[in-house]
Amino acid sequence: MSGEQGKRKRSDNGWKGKPKRSRKDDLPQQDDDEPQYTNRHPGSFPIDDVKSYPGYQPIDESVPHIKRKYALCFSYLGSAYQGLQINPDCKSVEAELERALFLAGGIIESNFGFMTKIQWTRAARTDRGVHAISQCCAMKLLVDPDKRHEFIDKVNSLLPSDIRLQGMTKVAKSFNSKNLCSKRTYHYLLPTYVLQDTAITTALLQDTYTRQGPVVGAGYEGGYIDPATSRSLNRSHLDECYQTLKNYRVSPEVLAVLRETLQMYHGTRGYHNFTSGKDASEMNAKRYMISFTAGEPFVVESTGVEYVLLAVQGQSFLLNQIRKMVAFAVAVARGDATSADLSTAFEPAQVFVPMAPSLGLYLFELFFDGYNMKQRRDGERDRHAQLRAAQKAAAKAAAAPTTTATATATAAPTSTSADVAAPATTTEGEAANDGNDGPDGQEDKDDNDEGQTREEIEWYEDAQIRSRLHAFKDEVLHPHIFQEEQSSLSYMYYLDYLRAFPQTYKPRRPIEAKEESSSSS
Repeated sequence: MSGEQGKRKRSDNGWKGKPKRSRKDDLPQQDDDEPQYTNRHPGSFPIDDVKSYPGYQPIDESVPHIKRKYALCFSYLGSAYQGLQINPDCKSVEAELERALFLAGGIIESNFGFMTKIQWTRAARTDRGVHAISQCCAMKLLVDPDKRHEFIDKVNSLLPSDIRLQGMTKVAKSFNSKNLCSKRTYHYLLPTYVLQDTAITTALLQDTYTRQGPVVGAGYEGGYIDPATSRSLNRSHLDECYQTLKNYRVSPEVLAVLRETLQMYHGTRGYHNFTSGKDASEMNAKRYMISFTAGEPFVVESTGVEYVLLAVQGQSFLLNQIRKMVAFAVAVARGDATSADLSTAFEPAQVFVPMAPSLGLYLFELFFDGYNMKQRRDGERDRHAQLRAAQKAAAKAAAAPTTTATATATAAPTSTSADVAAPATTTEGEAANDGNDGPDGQEDKDDNDEGQTREEIEWYEDAQIRSRLHAFKDEVLHPHIFQEEQSSLSYMYYLDYLRAFPQTYKPRRPIEAKEESSSSS
């Protein structure tokens, strides 16, 4: 046998053969759009300011601590924030959450501000002013699974009143909130007076606009400016129109048109005209919508305004996509556009689509079907393995008396137990932890290294968490939207914008013209 046989051969690029697997290969990949910082994230709170919080107790990092990965379910009102994701010079929901987790003892100081160290991922990025009922972020925390309820209460005492931590699920070390979320459901609370015929609303707003007269230096503060006359509807005149329009009640015929239009979003389509910075040729401009429905209208007693709840479910969404989808559906229902115009918007031609206000939009539910299925399958495998081990141990115990007697009669005393070293043994838990220390020296526990039951992410199936989520929706979020709709007049400003800048919803460059020019060339 040649001495070269069985050895790896070296090439110009190094050793050939199966590459050595490192521990980093098993770690979840960070989002591509997550910036890498050598210093603390500039969007995090300054560490010295956070540590000055009354009652702050530093964690002794010289003592080993166990980090476990959790998926956090939390709710928030987005009106006061510039979005969910932590960003420099922005007030974000994640910055508030990170600060509270640190003060509660879930994050050590050397990890604060370093999102990659604790493998922070998010399931869905909400934009400025968008809310959430059950948002999910996952990260490694110093939290005992048996004390997570106490930890939740402590974190909530440190969070602003418009952000609530609702639950924690212990997940696998490789869990990634974004990649493992199979579908997302958003709701949109739409005042039905926005669906009134465009001729009626435009005439009312134009008449008020004419009677008001010039408004010098109004800018965008008092509404959307008309560049031709430098006049705008101010708050008092806009409120007069609101008092008239809010008494509108949608007819079954208009509601039917809205529902038929929403059905046109089903399936896989190109949404390059429903976001910014996307071209029709880009594959990631295509998105798959599972459903888009409109519920039955209802009247809010406190304001007298009628609403209809829109619910859209899809695999993923682009920036501002849902707000533009709602705006186009509203345009068809009120007569500004046709269903043919909507079909054209899915084609390569460029079509301008305005955005509906962010006030009524909120993330309702997240689904992790593939992850949960794997947890159930692996749980069954674990149970069968435990059963086989128990049966094997019972059979061995039953045969032990006969085997021991035979071995005692035939064995010859050759050495004492002290003469020969016992073979090294490693328990299953020790093997799982071997070489699994985190980048900061803290020990990382795997998802099932302590024999705990595999947990699935089904927050709406948990009675306690479901009660918290419904309470936040019914007692906090919906009343907030109803009150803000009346106080901010967001939808009236939106209608005034459509009056001042009427949208044709037609291609900027007709497809026929593009085809003719291409054929002629």
